[in-house]
Amino acid sequence: MILKHHSNLEKNHKTNIVYFIHCREPLEIKKFQNEFGDNIEIPDNDSDNNVEDFIYDYIIENDGDKKDLEEKAIKFIKKIKASN
Repeated sequence: MILKHHSNLEKNHKTNIVYFIHCREPLEIKKFQNEFGDNIEIPDNDSDNNVEDFIYDYIIENDGDKKDLEEKAIKFIKKIKASN
């Protein structure tokens, strides 16, 4: 999506643009680095560095599109309701 957007910009706009990427998981950050190079600034804070050090009660993998996440959320809610 970034490459498509960038390629559609007029030449004089390509140098004055910043993309903000919401990416916290180490494997996803690595994928991003592999695609776009090492010239990206990776946050250096407790939240980002230690996100996987916490034991969560539930984890929903958000690795698809919006529809996939919606379906996973519905299944999750049904699972929680069934366990009560």
